[in-house]
Amino acid sequence: HDITERKKAEEALQKSESRYRNLFNSMSSGVAIYDVVDDGKDFIFKEMNPAGAKIDKVERSEVIGRSIFELFANVGEMGLIEVFRRVWKTGSPEYFPATQYVDNKISLWVANYVYRLPSGELVAIWDDITERKRAEETIAQSQSLLKAVIETIPDVIYAKDAQSRLVLLNQATLKAVGKPADQILGRDDREFYDDPAVADAILENDRKVMETGIAESFEEKLLTPEGYREFLDTKAPWLDQDGN
Repeated sequence: HDITERKKAEEALQKSESRYRNLFNSMSSGVAIYDVVDDGKDFIFKEMNPAGAKIDKVERSEVIGRSIFELFANVGEMGLIEVFRRVWKTGSPEYFPATQYVDNKISLWVANYVYRLPSGELVAIWDDITERKRAEETIAQSQSLLKAVIETIPDVIYAKDAQSRLVLLNQATLKAVGKPADQILGRDDREFYDDPAVADAILENDRKVMETGIAESFEEKLLTPEGYREFLDTKAPWLDQDGN
């Protein structure tokens, strides 16, 4: 029998399998393939790549053939199993956003992409975003602290955008001008002051600081319920990460 075509097909299949195996093993994201048992009552690990084993702090040899509930006892609490069952039944891929998983062995934040293969097996691809979540929490704490300082400090603090419109102010500012925030925010000094010369002088100081990029102090007038009062304003450029 001439089996040339069959041999060519086998060789092509081997090359394809080798290519996808290399991709599977070299991915930085965790990848697991599950057999679905009893209409979605259980999910058995059929395969896991090295990145997945590293993220989940398990040995691949300990995972294959075992239930997800056996290895990760609290997986039901994070909501991922509901996504598994829904994807397996509908065949529609789903993204499961950042969720924390905690048990007596690991604590991490992961984001999952879940798919159903034509074979009926389920695939989950996940990334460890623990460090990113920690950084976000640190930033949130810093912002909360900064906001608390700005709101409680007795000095007048305000910020303007590139068009010199007020975009941020603290309670000391509201107390000094005697107006609610909604009557001030979004306006520039020409809309706030009844004396154009005062407004122009303030806007000129704003322009100078934005052009030079250097903090500088100015004697400026502030309109209060008692009339104009003299203030010493220290102005500094407020730049984004691109220097704008």
